Amino acid sequence: MKRILNGTAVREALLKGVNQLADIVKVTMGNKGRTVVLTRGLGNPVTTKDGVTVAKAIHLKDEFEDAGAQLAKQVAIRTNDEVGDGTTTATVLLQAILKEGMPHIQSGVNVQKMKEGMEQATKEIIEQLKEQSEPVEDIKGVASVSANSEEVGDLIAQAYEAVGQDGVVRVEESNDTRIDTVKGIEFHKGALAQHFPREMDYPFIGLVHGEVSTLQELMKFMQTIRMNEKKEAVLFCKKLSGEARQTIIVNNHNGTFMCLVVEVPEGPKGKDILDDIAALSGGTVIEDLNKLTQEDLGKAREVVATDETTTILDGEGDATSHIQELKDKTPLSDFEKKGLKERIAQLSGGISIIYVGGATEVEMRETVDRVQDAVHATKAAIEEGVVDGGGVALMNLAKEIEVKTDQDLGSNILYKALNAPLLQIISNSGTDIQKHLDAVYKLKIKDPVKVTRVALENAVSVASQILSTEAAVVDENESDNN
Repeated sequence: MKRILNGTAVREALLKGVNQLADIVKVTMGNKGRTVVLTRGLGNPVTTKDGVTVAKAIHLKDEFEDAGAQLAKQVAIRTNDEVGDGTTTATVLLQAILKEGMPHIQSGVNVQKMKEGMEQATKEIIEQLKEQSEPVEDIKGVASVSANSEEVGDLIAQAYEAVGQDGVVRVEESNDTRIDTVKGIEFHKGALAQHFPREMDYPFIGLVHGEVSTLQELMKFMQTIRMNEKKEAVLFCKKLSGEARQTIIVNNHNGTFMCLVVEVPEGPKGKDILDDIAALSGGTVIEDLNKLTQEDLGKAREVVATDETTTILDGEGDATSHIQELKDKTPLSDFEKKGLKERIAQLSGGISIIYVGGATEVEMRETVDRVQDAVHATKAAIEEGVVDGGGVALMNLAKEIEVKTDQDLGSNILYKALNAPLLQIISNSGTDIQKHLDAVYKLKIKDPVKVTRVALENAVSVASQILSTEAAVVDENESDNN
C-alpha cells in the first residue's frame, strides 16, 4: 500500500524530519560540540562527534518525516564524499534555509524564481569566499580546528611534513597511535562498483594499456597468478568488458578467484598512471594480456580502492630511475608541468599513514573519525586555501537585501541563513559572539574554502528540492496496520 501527502502538509512533514535530524547532528558542531551515543543492534553503543556518522544512523518512524530526514542525510553524505568534512555545517545551513524559506512557500511565492535567487546568491557567496581565500600556512592549525585537538593537529602536520603538501596521508586503526611513511601513490579513479572487492593484501598486480574483454585473456591472467599459488589479484586496465567482465563477477561472487579491477582514465593520463604503478610495484605495462608473463606482474603490500580513488601501498619496485626520467622531461605546457610535479612528489615522498589507537574500541573509532575529517579538511585547505574559521567568513557575508522580486527573496533567504553555523557554534560553546570573534582572530582559526563551498552548494541544492516539493508517495509502514 502507498500513502500520499500533498501541498503544505507534505512540506511540513519533510521539514519536521529535517529538523529532527539537524537538531541532533548540530550538537556536535565546533570545538565545544558534544558527542552523540549511537546503538548498533546487538553490538556495543558507540560515541561520536562526526556529523555524517550521526546522520547516517537516523531513521524516523513516520514515512514522510523520514523522507525529510533522508534528504537531509544526503546533504551530509554528499559533503562527506566530496571533501570529507563540513557535514555538520551543511546540515545547519540546510535547516536555516528551510526555516527562512518555508513560510514564503505557504504564501504563494513563485518557487522557481526563488530558487533562481538562491542559486545566484550561492555563486556570489562562493566568488567572495574565493576572493578572501589565502594559502594555507599553518597545517597544524587547520587540522587542530577540524579535529578539536592540538594533538591530532600535530600528528597531521608531521604526516604532511614527511610527504609534502602534494603527498598523500591516510588514516588506519591500530593498537597504538603513530606515523609511518611507506612507498605508495594515490590517484583519482576508483574501483568498479558492484561485485568487485575494494581491498587486497599482498596482491599480484596486472597492468594492461588496453581493453580486457575476452575469456582467453582473463584465463591467461588467472593462470599466471595461480602459478604463484594465489587466488586473488588486482587488474589495472583501460576497460573491462564482455566475457572477461562477466567471468570476474561470477568468480568474485563465488570466491573462486577474487579480482579488484580499476579502469584507468583514457589517453595519456591513464598511461602515466600505469607507468607510475609499474615503477612502484616492479611490474610491466603490457598491451595484450595474452602475452603476460610472471615477470610482468607487480606486487604491493596493499591496494585500497574507493568510489573515487585508488591507493597502492608499499610496492616492491624501485622507482628511482623512473623518477629521474620524469625530472628529465621537458613539459610542453603549464598543465603538463603541474602533472609532472605531482607525480614526482608522490613517487618521491610516498604516503604517510597515521595509525590511530585507543584504550577501547569506542574511543579508537571516535578518534579515527575525527582524524580522518581533519586530514580531509587539511587536504581541502591545501587545494583551495583558507578563510576565517568558526563560521566567521560566512557571517561576514550575511546581509539583508531589498526584496522587490521573488528572485530577490531567494537571495535574501540564503544571505540570512549564513549566520546559522556561527550561531550554532556559539550555542554549543556557551560563549557570546564577541568572545568567539576575538578567539577566531587571536588564534588565527581558519576553515578551508573548499569545505565551506561544498557545504553551501549541497545545502542549497537539497533545500531547493524540498521547497519545491508539492507531493510525496511513500510505502505504508506495515506496523501501522497492526
